[in-house]
Amino acid sequence: MAEIRIDPAGRKKRIAVDLDDTIADVTSNVIDMIRKEYGIGIKKEDITDYNINLFAKIGKDKVMDAFVRAWDNKSMIALMDKDIPRVMAKLRKDYVIDIFTATSGKLEAVLAWLYVNNIRFDNFVHLRSSGEKLGFSGYDAFIDDNPMVAEHYSSAGKKVFMLRQPWNERLANAASNSDTNIMPVSSWAEILAKLGR
Repeated sequence: MAEIRIDPAGRKKRIAVDLDDTIADVTSNVIDMIRKEYGIGIKKEDITDYNINLFAKIGKDKVMDAFVRAWDNKSMIALMDKDIPRVMAKLRKDYVIDIFTATSGKLEAVLAWLYVNNIRFDNFVHLRSSGEKLGFSGYDAFIDDNPMVAEHYSSAGKKVFMLRQPWNERLANAASNSDTNIMPVSSWAEILAKLGR
């Protein structure tokens, strides 16, 4: 795990924010690469399992390699939502904001992309796997697209703002119809609204 820490300057509450497909639209680039290189006709909407059902078609190693290469070509990665820089800046007035990720991207490439896209945060926590995310209880809320992370922290009483993606839609629909700490959102502006900002 690699960490970059910055003094929180008196802010007490903490939010952990995922990177891939929460801030950065990495999967769209990976799908484009896989379509071109392997001739597989797949769209983002076809990925209904977080563990990426492309594995069965081309193998996990090739999919993971595509994620690494997507970050090598970071200029092609778009923001998930154009409001992210504004929302993050507003959140940082009241919360310590940590980027909390198991991205396959190289640290230098990821940090450069965050800087160029005006994403400001307090700490950067780079984990080896998504499973490692389940061991951090010191956050008040989470912003993530991973349904496993959402279920884990919701059951621990934490607020989870789950950015809707095809791979979490089943949980998002269930959470929308129940009394849970999982709050499915389609935009970053919704996160501000749900936090009363």
